[in-house]
Amino acid sequence: MKVAFVTSYYEGSQLDAVTTSFFKHVVADLSKAGHQTVVFALGDNDFDDPDGKVVCRKGDLARYNNLHSLACFPVFSWVFSRAYETYRAHKKSLADYGPDVVLCVKAIDGMFWSCFENLPVALMSVTPQFEIMRENFDGNLNPVDTSLVTAVETAAIRAMSAVGCPSENMRRIFIDVAKVPEERTQLYSTAVEPQEQPPAWDGKKGEPHIVYVGTQERYKGIDVLVDAIPELVKLFPEALFTVAGESPPLFGETVPYRDKLRQKLADLDRYVEWLPALNANQRASLLCSADIAVFPFRYCGCMYHVAEALSLGTAVVTSRVGTLAECLDDGVEALLVEPGCHHSLATAIADLSNDAARRAEMSRSARDYIRKHHAKDDAVADVVRLCVNAIENSNNGAADAPLKYWIAALEDFCDKPYLPDLLNDAYAKGFAAGVASVPAPGRSVFSLKR
Repeated sequence: MKVAFVTSYYEGSQLDAVTTSFFKHVVADLSKAGHQTVVFALGDNDFDDPDGKVVCRKGDLARYNNLHSLACFPVFSWVFSRAYETYRAHKKSLADYGPDVVLCVKAIDGMFWSCFENLPVALMSVTPQFEIMRENFDGNLNPVDTSLVTAVETAAIRAMSAVGCPSENMRRIFIDVAKVPEERTQLYSTAVEPQEQPPAWDGKKGEPHIVYVGTQERYKGIDVLVDAIPELVKLFPEALFTVAGESPPLFGETVPYRDKLRQKLADLDRYVEWLPALNANQRASLLCSADIAVFPFRYCGCMYHVAEALSLGTAVVTSRVGTLAECLDDGVEALLVEPGCHHSLATAIADLSNDAARRAEMSRSARDYIRKHHAKDDAVADVVRLCVNAIENSNNGAADAPLKYWIAALEDFCDKPYLPDLLNDAYAKGFAAGVASVPAPGRSVFSLKR
């Protein structure tokens, strides 16, 4: 089977953040199982990685400046323009490759290949973009943007030939809310291979040493950890909080979220070590040096970040949400706390910091859990079955009708710049300025390209 793994989010030639590690695991596992797999990616730079079977192209996102800079549609602008640019950059090379199936982790990344190329598309769902948007905006939602993202992403999910879900919880969301036919969905697991003896961490340590790994966004709850720090440093004046990961500005903002958090901490920022994204070996070293790894998510679609920490035997405190609440037993593999509650998070961290025996017991349970539920052979079989289902459903005509004409209308809109300088300025000023100052486009987005 020839698989094209398509993604509009790849960390350039860095190849080291958690999301990229997830892609590399899937590709390597499929290849070892005898399937030919190439990653077609949009990233920060042009590069080919023959060993990793990656073809990455730097997207020309400037040509969508009119859409990408609309302050009233920041999330849709980012999601749609990246997905379309990935399609444009790889259309010819993917056609030359001739895949049996396209595999993706974001529905909008897959919809162009389904709609325009009539290829079977298998979705390994991670986290719906409209859920990320809902949590990152903290209720300050632009209703047009919300509706647009939700509608487009839901339609894209329906257009998939097969949808893989990491938990029954998410599967029910797709079936009951997105109205995806039940027979087109299935559960899947991801392979996590623990490193038995990672190199020693040569960075700072604290007593206790608390670690957060991942992108710094509201939906991942990094602000909840920051709010818990004042309470924790009163109990542990020698504590160190290491935060490793990228920190892009949230949608509609120009300041990195990390900078806002540091301003909030003020003098307490000296307790925090802020690191960039780390490669897999560096993450393993850091997590093994930690007393506790903290993942205070407000929403969780895929638990890959948490599973990586569990595989290393790190004691974990995380939120009782989504896949985590469904798959982990509170107090056994991890401590589960209420999402968004910094006091509950601080209490759990403090209790676990004072109980070395409990941390050791949880470490053993965590490793056992990973060996049982994230075994490589099982995970590979799940992905292969998902791809085969996508091919069979496509051949049987089981997928919904393409969204070709509606998407073509948006493509038509993207191709025409509408006063980009004014729009860039409006975007920088935020929602209110955007809605007030963005001029009406010269043509309708509903004019279908035929």
